Amino acid sequence: VEWPLVMSLRAGASPFVPDGTNPADGFHFVDSAPTQAPTRYLGRIKSFEPRNGYGFIECLEFAQKNCDVFVHKDLIGQLEVGDPVEFSVIYNQRHQPQARNLSLARATPPEVVRPRGNIDENERFQGTIKSFQTQKGFGFIACDALHHRFGRDVFLHKDQLRGLPVGAKVTFRAKLNRQQQPQAMDVVRDDSQGGL
Repeated sequence: VEWPLVMSLRAGASPFVPDGTNPADGFHFVDSAPTQAPTRYLGRIKSFEPRNGYGFIECLEFAQKNCDVFVHKDLIGQLEVGDPVEFSVIYNQRHQPQARNLSLARATPPEVVRPRGNIDENERFQGTIKSFQTQKGFGFIACDALHHRFGRDVFLHKDQLRGLPVGAKVTFRAKLNRQQQPQAMDVVRDDSQGGL
C-alpha cells in the first residue's frame, strides 16, 4: 500500500495527520475548522515506539469498537506509556481515530475491557516483522489494521518466519489463538511494499 505525501497546504487545513500502515511515513491534510467544540476523551498511553514515531492510546469508547487511538510522536512530548491523557479525535481516510490536542489528564480513565473480535482466516494483511527472539522461537508483526482491532501486534511463530529478517515487509493470514490474540499464518515477503 502506498501512502501519498501531500506537499501543499490547503487553506483551513492542518498538517501532521498520519494515515496508513506505516503512519510515520505518510501524511495527508484534513480540514480543521470544526462547527462545534470537539468531544474530549479520557484514555491511557498504551504504547509508543520512538523509532517508528507513533504509538496508541487505549480508551474505553474506542475499545468498545475494537480499536485504539493513534498518536503521533509530536503530541507525546514528555508523556510516557501508562500516563492518563485527555484528547480529542479526528479520523483518517479509513475512519481510524487519531489523537489531537493531547494533554495529561487529572481524572482517572475508566478501565478498558476489550471485546473479542473475529478474523476472516482467508483475508490477507500487510505488515512488518517488528521483532523476533530466536531463543524463544517467536516474534511479532506490526500490522496497523489488526492493531486497531485488537490493540496489539500479531504473534509470529518460528515456523512462519521462513528466514525473513526483522524489518521485512510481509503479507499474511491471521487467526485468533487460545488467548484470543491475533497470530500470523502463511507469512510471505511482500515485494509490493519495497524495503527488506
